[in-house]
Amino acid sequence: MFSKSLASFIKGQMKEGHDLGSIRKYLVSYGYNSKDVEDTVGSLHKGNKPINKVVMIIGIVMLIIIIVSASFLVFKPKKKVVKEDELSINLELKDKEIAAGEVLKFNLDISSTTPKNYVLKTEYRVLFKTSALTRDSKDIEFSKRSLTQESIKLPDKIKPGDYILEVKVLYGSNVESSTIGFSVEGEKPVGEEIEEEVIEEEEEEPEPIQIEEPEEVEEIIEEIHIEDFEGMTIWEKIEEIKKLSRVDSEKAEDFCKTVTQNNYKDQCFVNMAEGTKDVKYCELVEEDRTVDNCLSTVAEIIDDKSICSRVSEMRRDYCYMHFVMGGDYGVCSELKNKYLKQSCDTLSKVKN
Repeated sequence: MFSKSLASFIKGQMKEGHDLGSIRKYLVSYGYNSKDVEDTVGSLHKGNKPINKVVMIIGIVMLIIIIVSASFLVFKPKKKVVKEDELSINLELKDKEIAAGEVLKFNLDISSTTPKNYVLKTEYRVLFKTSALTRDSKDIEFSKRSLTQESIKLPDKIKPGDYILEVKVLYGSNVESSTIGFSVEGEKPVGEEIEEEVIEEEEEEPEPIQIEEPEEVEEIIEEIHIEDFEGMTIWEKIEEIKKLSRVDSEKAEDFCKTVTQNNYKDQCFVNMAEGTKDVKYCELVEEDRTVDNCLSTVAEIIDDKSICSRVSEMRRDYCYMHFVMGGDYGVCSELKNKYLKQSCDTLSKVKN
């Protein structure tokens, strides 16, 4: 299926000199359907020859203009213009109507005015009015442009209506955001409104499962492991692992070890780490970036900044930034990125 954002990304990469083979591999590795990629590439081939000629002519004209302009400016004093890097964010939904409990898929297209290596901290939230129903986060390695296929699971009990997907990107000391609307399918009873109290409850920290009698534990484990797993997709099973790990970590770990695909297995152990609040399960994750995300998430959940020291140097600052935003400026000295460190020091002085 042809995608505008996909076509724009492929054109940009081709202009920078990347061959189609490398671009195809990159997109497929980030979750894009190979048929969608081929359809989009095929649509671009129709006008390649005229475009190449136009580009060549424009290049020659621009070169002449630059040479002429330089001759007039050579004797003028040069002014150094310091322009802060800017990111632009574009969102494209796969489906604008989706059912409760399903996964909302979207294309995230991030581009920069200046080539520069970043590790972007991205946050995804599904909003109703000003309240968040669900959220997720991810780190993305970035240079000049990034086009990835992302997703966020909707709550099972979300009510029919109109909602907003918000994506925030943290880079340096800046934050950029973008939003797009979508609808949850289903008939909404007449006069029924989505209550703010219900939404606010989603924001609260989940209460730990209280086990009073052994029979209740066995009942919960059997329900999660046998009844709920039946007929579920692999992602739904992995999500349930978070609940199961709280009452029987051994069964949860045994299940994760049976998962054959690496990215699913890694996410399974990440969910175990979140459910048990134990970083030892992060050590079972294989992909480096996912390990860092796992450690950062557990550090936030149990409010232990010492865990950030175990995150790789490339992504360690973003683990510490959670504590900075919470008012803990004792970690300023640990930050390596000079822009983040300056921001932390400034906040510290203002607070004091």
